[in-house]
Amino acid sequence: MLYIAVKGPGRGLASLYLGSRDDVSILHASAALGTAHYHRSGETWSLRNGFDWKVRDTPGTGGAPASERQEFLASDGWLANSSQPGSPVREFAIKLTPEQQYLGITFLAIDTMEVTYWPPSMADDCRAVDLLRGDPPQVVRLQPETWHRITK
Repeated sequence: MLYIAVKGPGRGLASLYLGSRDDVSILHASAALGTAHYHRSGETWSLRNGFDWKVRDTPGTGGAPASERQEFLASDGWLANSSQPGSPVREFAIKLTPEQQYLGITFLAIDTMEVTYWPPSMADDCRAVDLLRGDPPQVVRLQPETWHRITK
């Protein structure tokens, strides 16, 4: 299991990008959790499936039930804290697969719409505001080879 904590500059949304040279998964944590997948064919990265929002944090309830969180971890292979008020801190737990060789991290501050990212070499559409807001376009430009190389 890989554990990653992300602290943004203010209230916001965090996304982790995990992938190989031909497949990328976007793990998005905001008021709910969702996973989107892109696949490369030639030079084109196409959306395989968009976000299916689950584990929604409902104010005043203390968050999603533990059973729902465990079900999401089993089905999607990761889990994070969701936050209705947009907390700047997200903590991810990820069941890495051997295919996942690259990692990128983004954070969209919702008050300023400022995008922060890591590593500094990340210069593709992972930094696009629409994608960071959870609205994945059908086609994107991704360069996972420029992200952090995961060594196991």
